Amino acid sequence: MSLGIGNSLSRGGFKYFPNRYSLAFDGSDDYVHMDVDPLAGESNGTISFWSKTSSTGNQSPVGYHRNQWSIRQHSTLVYIGIGNETITKSGLTSDTGWAHWVITFDAGALVFYKNGSSIHTADISGSVTAFPSNANGLFIGKRNHANGYFYNGSISDVAIWDATLSAADVTKVYRRGKVSNLKASRTYDTDRTGNLKAWWRCGDGALDELPVIGDEVDATLGSELLD
Repeated sequence: MSLGIGNSLSRGGFKYFPNRYSLAFDGSDDYVHMDVDPLAGESNGTISFWSKTSSTGNQSPVGYHRNQWSIRQHSTLVYIGIGNETITKSGLTSDTGWAHWVITFDAGALVFYKNGSSIHTADISGSVTAFPSNANGLFIGKRNHANGYFYNGSISDVAIWDATLSAADVTKVYRRGKVSNLKASRTYDTDRTGNLKAWWRCGDGALDELPVIGDEVDATLGSELLD
């Protein structure tokens, strides 16, 4: 474990919702495998996570493969792959601080957020209107690829909803740089707690215990940390 975004983003720590830890990945062979992909077959969904990179190389923070869905970062570029369609966002700041990333999907319409603000939109509804089936689960810290695209840095609070969060929801979830309690209705502009299908706290959850990183929503979606 490494000291996470709780101390990095808040001068005085978190008064209402503590977050002290994140998972540190070495960019070589560290990753977490989740047995289930909660978005498989869904036409609406949202993916959210916090990350702090130590590299500008090719790396994947979360996902499985672009034939299902995955996110890959490279320098100032981010690639979002869904159903073999790839959306590219260029011109991002190549910083090494903590950032909050959200991708929303609505039957092929995507919105990409960084730190609570929309930075890119795309529409692939002509070819993809739902997340593909996926019996292989998901990875945190790599992608299913010959190169692995192992992540070099820290990741925290990976969350998945089977609903398209609104811009107002995303702003409240970001909470000006602080991790929110995603199981509390007050966190959202419209209550999305019933749509929260997975939430891996990555060190701060009641189910988090190495070598198992438990899911805060459904304990059956267990995960194993592999090194």
